[in-house]
Amino acid sequence: MTPAGPRSHPRRPRRRAFTLLEALVLLTVFTIVAIGVSVGLQAAADTTAATDRALAISTELISEAEAWRAIAFTGAAWPASVPYTLTDTVTMSIGGGNRTFNRTTTIKNWDPANLTTNASPQSNFVQLQITIDGQTLTVYLCNLT
Repeated sequence: MTPAGPRSHPRRPRRRAFTLLEALVLLTVFTIVAIGVSVGLQAAADTTAATDRALAISTELISEAEAWRAIAFTGAAWPASVPYTLTDTVTMSIGGGNRTFNRTTTIKNWDPANLTTNASPQSNFVQLQITIDGQTLTVYLCNLT
């Protein structure tokens, strides 16, 4: 027989909600993580843009050097006096937009036997330097004209 009195029920664990302090801490942690992710994505986007720019400039440098090489090997009009320097602008399509850069082309007679010191420059051998936005390409050409 059971004793008379209040019925006893097995005690259920009490459900507990987040306190305001816990919610604020969680929100702060999520905010810090979101800021970190956005900074990382922005850095990746900047890196891509810089890579596109460098690649476009490098391609233009090579293209310009090939044009001068073609002049040297086909006997087309070569600059009348060397050293020769030309500064102009070049417009390139980078990342869907057009950008304009300064380009400097310099041609000097050079010594094929000693590229470092240029001890005795010769009229049929030249150093071609092309610079676009701080990137320089140096090529040595034999002028066959």
